[in-house]
Amino acid sequence: MCNLAIAHVLSDTFGKTAQRIIEYVLTCDTFDPDYCKILIDGRVKADHDEIIRSIVGYQLSVDQVAKIRFANNHLNFLDEVLLDVDLKIDEFAEPFLTSKTRVYSIEIRVI
Repeated sequence: MCNLAIAHVLSDTFGKTAQRIIEYVLTCDTFDPDYCKILIDGRVKADHDEIIRSIVGYQLSVDQVAKIRFANNHLNFLDEVLLDVDLKIDEFAEPFLTSKTRVYSIEIRVI
């Protein structure tokens, strides 16, 4: 019933373009192909018209919208947690950065 085939056209369905388009599709009342083209990042290699064709005619049921929103919210939560973990690792590693720099500066000679 969904007919949303964006995954067949874009290589990264979690990338910026796909996420922008999915968010647009979830919130718009009437699909506007021209507006949708504005959401496509300039680095996307896929043909913009092909991306639009993969979307036109979609139909999302209420439960499909809910599932997509739940999955996206979960992914956003995981991104936030990973960022927090990265920041904490950097914080814990800070006292050792000077030592690491010294070790990397040692010139090793092979005899």
